[in-house]
Amino acid sequence: MNIDVKLYGLEIAAILKWHEYVKDNTFWPGDLDFLQLLEKELINKLKHAENDTVSFTEAEIEILCAWMGRAVYGKYGSEEALFGYERRAYVKLKSREGILSY
Repeated sequence: MNIDVKLYGLEIAAILKWHEYVKDNTFWPGDLDFLQLLEKELINKLKHAENDTVSFTEAEIEILCAWMGRAVYGKYGSEEALFGYERRAYVKLKSREGILSY
């Protein structure tokens, strides 16, 4: 199932900053080539999606929400500290996370 999300440039920038935070502040032991490949494809998709509706797979939504959770709670302690475009990106992704079929 694909999940469509309308993202604007500054929301995409916030998501990419979350990824940078996670990359810089997380240690992953072992071989993660497959995950790194998925993340590279996802980053490329985000960079080419400015002000457009993006169709994400469930796995991509899970990755985005993982970046979001680690960055938001790691940097700020809570989503209550978010505002503006970063908050909009958070709300959009959080609402999509709720429709995943686990």
